[in-house]
Amino acid sequence: MRGAAWLLAAALAMPLPVLAREADVATRAGTAGEAVVDLARQTGTSIVIADSTIARRTIPALRGRMDVAEALNRLARSAGARAVP
Repeated sequence: MRGAAWLLAAALAMPLPVLAREADVATRAGTAGEAVVDLARQTGTSIVIADSTIARRTIPALRGRMDVAEALNRLARSAGARAVP
């Protein structure tokens, strides 16, 4: 891959402890864009994918109990990208 692909994840207007809060996460398999919508709804965060190419990449489902930052990192890795708070 040429250069670094970026997934910009922002918890807008949320204090940092929100990112460390654990939650039961269950995203569907499909595109990264669909998965971050699922994750944002479940965790009460706002997540932005800055590159539409990354948003269209197919990724597997994500399930488990983890903090928001870990879930974002896993989704980003699945999409071949990087999460940036």
